[in-house]
Amino acid sequence: MKPKTIPLASLVLGLACGPHLFAGQYDAPAKPPSCPVEARQQGGLVKASDYWRAAQKHFDSGEFSQAIACLTRFRPAPNDPRGEAAYLHLRGASKLMLGKVNPAQNDLERALQLDGAVSGYYLDLVLACLKAGNAARAEEISSLARQRLPGDVKLQVQIASLTNPVRAVSAGWHLHGDGVIGCPCKVPCPCRSNAPPTADHCEALGVMQIDSGHWGNTALKDLRFAIPGCMSHPYRLLPVLYVDSSASPAELEALKQILYDFNDQHSLSFVKIKRVPISFERQGVVLDAGSPGLFRLKVELPPVSAPIAALDYFSNTIEYAKNLLYWFKDPELGSAAMWDYSGNQANYRVISISSEDYRQKRMLIQWADESGGFNAPQLRLIRELHLPVADTR
Repeated sequence: MKPKTIPLASLVLGLACGPHLFAGQYDAPAKPPSCPVEARQQGGLVKASDYWRAAQKHFDSGEFSQAIACLTRFRPAPNDPRGEAAYLHLRGASKLMLGKVNPAQNDLERALQLDGAVSGYYLDLVLACLKAGNAARAEEISSLARQRLPGDVKLQVQIASLTNPVRAVSAGWHLHGDGVIGCPCKVPCPCRSNAPPTADHCEALGVMQIDSGHWGNTALKDLRFAIPGCMSHPYRLLPVLYVDSSASPAELEALKQILYDFNDQHSLSFVKIKRVPISFERQGVVLDAGSPGLFRLKVELPPVSAPIAALDYFSNTIEYAKNLLYWFKDPELGSAAMWDYSGNQANYRVISISSEDYRQKRMLIQWADESGGFNAPQLRLIRELHLPVADTR
């Protein structure tokens, strides 16, 4: 049975592999129905595989007691550790959703011991540990996940959202400044028009300078920061935020709150926040941004400004720029965080956004679905906001 994604709570957490069945897929006499699969058999024989599939369907439908009832009639084949892990994971996740935290944690711990290659097992166990009030064990599992699955950015972001949640504070904000982004995509970058990346990967880096702005009563001035990963898809971001060393603690907290405000369902959660020196200098049409030993992005801006509609967290328009130099290297994040795409795509944006833009859903990126081009809500926004579009003739 192929790997199956199982939703837990409001997140897609369980990524369970279906177990192999006993040899011959034993048949069991039908009994008074404890779940619909038995009722549908109308008194006939029920296969073990029917119980497994029914348990998965019950879980997906939020029927956790029925899922457990089906699992009591099913066992994976002997000498099948992956199948046993999937069984224990589904049972543990069902117990967790019913509030049976300690039995759930026991099942999830055993599932992870049997199969450490499935990301959902780490995430569900972290959640169980936190619900049990065992933050220390949750951190141990988080660290284990980073060691074993260093390239699974989505997992790291989801764990960070559980172990280091942003405590959102409602406050108005606005940002004025500019920023530059480089990536390996072709020009024009398909991510910017609601399509998947050119090669289905996006090692991007965005470097921003906020000249002025505020979050609540906190003033923001000359605030520089960098975010590695695709700026049009939250799960293609690397889970680290680089903030210039000169930023005050109040400015850092304001930035975290603003980034959370961008997308409260898939918030920009970061495993690490690194304070590093960041430069952002412009001489004529050349913009040079970087941090010594970590990254550098140098571009030549177009001689005539010609912004076009695009998906971006910081603007609804971008301008393409000539990529003169673009590399990124952070050994602490592993091999997935080292690249050089000098000469590839780069773009520039003027930043002038506010909390109202996001609360009124006036940002194109809020309607992203990677459907291959601007969708109906995005086209409506483009018309309403009179955004310029690229000439495709």
